[in-house]
Amino acid sequence: MESGAKVYVPHDDLAWVRAAVLSAEDGGAVRVQLEFDEDYEDAPGGVVQEEYTPAQLAKLGLEAGLPLQNETDADGSGVEDMAKLNYLHEPAILYNLRHRHAKTLPYTFTGDIVLAVNPYQWLRHLYTAEQQALYAEAETRFENPPHVYATSAAAFKGMVGASSLGPKDQSILVSGESGAGKTETVKILMGHLATVASRSSNEALNAKAGVIRKIIESNPLLESFGNAKTVRNDNSSRFGKFTQLQFDVKRGSTATTLVGSYCDTYLLEKTRVVGQSDGERNYHVFYQLLAAPEEVKERYNLMGKGRRDFSYFSPGSSDETRIEGVDDHDRYHRTVDALTLIGVSEEDTDQIQRVLSAIMHLGQIPFAVDGSNEEASVVPNAGAGALAAAAAL
Repeated sequence: MESGAKVYVPHDDLAWVRAAVLSAEDGGAVRVQLEFDEDYEDAPGGVVQEEYTPAQLAKLGLEAGLPLQNETDADGSGVEDMAKLNYLHEPAILYNLRHRHAKTLPYTFTGDIVLAVNPYQWLRHLYTAEQQALYAEAETRFENPPHVYATSAAAFKGMVGASSLGPKDQSILVSGESGAGKTETVKILMGHLATVASRSSNEALNAKAGVIRKIIESNPLLESFGNAKTVRNDNSSRFGKFTQLQFDVKRGSTATTLVGSYCDTYLLEKTRVVGQSDGERNYHVFYQLLAAPEEVKERYNLMGKGRRDFSYFSPGSSDETRIEGVDDHDRYHRTVDALTLIGVSEEDTDQIQRVLSAIMHLGQIPFAVDGSNEEASVVPNAGAGALAAAAAL
C-alpha cells in the first residue's frame, strides 16, 4: 500500500471512516490520517492520525490491507448502481448509502436489486403520478434514477410478456430488519402495480369494480390486526405475509386488469397479546377499539375504560406508548370502513369486536389455587366482574 492511498479505517461510531495513508512499511505498520465528513458532529478537532500494525490488521480481518476508497462524484450524491463500484466491499457500500441518504436519495441499485434506506419521512415528490408513469413507460429499468418503481415496472412487464423472456408469473421479495421500511415499501409497490394495470386496460371498468381500492385498503387493515409499536418501529409488522396480486392478462396484448388479491399470513407474534416490553404496545386494533365512540364501547362492556384499565397492555407511560401523528379514534373508523369495503358484514364486524373485547376482559381475571385440588385453579370473587363481562360477549 503506497503513501497517499485513500482508504477506509474502522471507527467505533461510524463503522468506517475515510483516511489517507501517510506511510506504509513493507510488511510493517500503516500510518493514516483520518478524514471526517463535515456532517459528523462528534469529529475531534485538529489532525487525527492512527497507526495499524500487522497484528492489529489481522485481528480486524484486514490481513490483505485496509480497504481502498472509490473515486467520489462531484456532487457527493454517491453512485446510483453499486455494481459499478471499482471496489465493492462493506465500507464502500455503507459510505455510498450514507451519502445518498444525506442527499435525500433513499434508493440505490445493486444490479437488479434495489436497496432502500428508510428516510423516516414521506418524500412526496418521489411518488407522484408523473413518477409512476415515468418508470412504467421506461424501456429499461436503468434509464431512470434508482427507485422501487423500477422493480414493480419490471415485474409488470415480465408478467405481460413485454420483456425478452415472454409472459411469466413474477415475484418480488421485500426483506430487511425491523424499521427498515418493508411495510411501506410493499404498499408503494402494490399501489404502483395497480396504477400500471389500470393504465393498460379500461380504467373505468377497474374503478367500477373497486378492486384496486379494496386491495390498497387491505394493507392498513392487516396493519391494525398484525402491527404494533416496538422500541425501534412505530408500525412494526409482527407477522410475515405473502401477497398475491391476480391479473387477467389478455393474450397477445398488454391490456391487463387487476381482478383480485390473495394474502397468506404466518408466524404472528401471539405472545404480544398478553404482554409487551416497556415502551412497546399491543396490536393497534386494541387501542383503536378503546378509542371508539362511547356508544360503541358500551356494546362491549368497555365504557369509560382505557389501556390503563387492562393488564394486557404495557405499563409504560402514555408518552412511551403513544404513536406520534396517529389518532387511534380516527384509525378505528378507518378499520371499520375497510372491513366494510372488503365485504365483511356488520354482524361479522360486531363479532370481531366482541372477540377483541373478550380478550381484554379475560386478562383481568385472576386465578387462585383450589384448596381441594392442587392441580386446579378457581376464579376468586375479585374476578367475577371481568368473567361476567367476557362471558356476556
